[in-house]
Amino acid sequence: MMDHIIVGVDGSPHAANALRWALDECRLHQSALTAVLTWDYLGQHHPDGSTDFDPTFDSAEADRSIEAFVEAAVGADDAALVRTEAVFGLPAEGLLEASKSADLLVLGARGLGGFRELLLGSVSQRCLHQAACAVAIIRSNTPAGTTLFGRIVVGVDGSAHSDAAVKWAAQEASLRHAKLRVVHAFAANSTDIAFLPIPTTASTVANKQGHAVLEAALAHVGVPEGLHVELVPASGSPAEALLGASHDADLVVVGRAGRSLITGMVLGSVATEISHHSRIPAIFISTTDASTPGDR
Repeated sequence: MMDHIIVGVDGSPHAANALRWALDECRLHQSALTAVLTWDYLGQHHPDGSTDFDPTFDSAEADRSIEAFVEAAVGADDAALVRTEAVFGLPAEGLLEASKSADLLVLGARGLGGFRELLLGSVSQRCLHQAACAVAIIRSNTPAGTTLFGRIVVGVDGSAHSDAAVKWAAQEASLRHAKLRVVHAFAANSTDIAFLPIPTTASTVANKQGHAVLEAALAHVGVPEGLHVELVPASGSPAEALLGASHDADLVVVGRAGRSLITGMVLGSVATEISHHSRIPAIFISTTDASTPGDR
């Protein structure tokens, strides 16, 4: 059961987009939503949207700032559905602390102040790998109305973390009445596969083995009745396979840690690469995350 979603906000258009996405997700799951603004004396966000230094800026002003930002982003009626919290401190620390009480932490792909160059900075990467819950990174071109998703993509590698990702993605697809595309990458020209001995020249055998891995993963986590599932064994690196398979999708789901599909490449690096290059919203799941969308 997903009871509580946290979204990091900072007054930027990218954060506003993440907030709208998070609000749609809350409606879908009937969960609570808290918008968190982190601030300090050198990282101020004023109600008018400016970030100029003001020696009189205090917690009351920060509270007014986040309330004004939320109302401007989603309108007065929807703003009433969003709890706001202004936290004094550095962005990463504030968001990581907030994630301890959440099922999902939502971040915009770009931002201002502490969120500047989010995908390339320490804030996003710390949250991606250290948050106590699942993490969503929302692209700036993501429209609202996410309940209309047509396809969700998820990666499988045989690890417990990827099983958690598949379970999360399957439940999310069921709630959205979306199709689920399950991707397993293999190296058709290499015997250096972490868990399957694939002949160097037998790509057809590799493809068959890939289907076996996909079917085993689905059988292990269970699939909601009536869900449309597409199994996609793909030759190449895990990140390339996921990015290629998500070209016509609305959401990609990735395990945050675990073993790689190819020896010497940890799944954490795959998650990092997806966070940098995915053009659609991406959800990052690990076995320590508290819940999956359909657990009620």
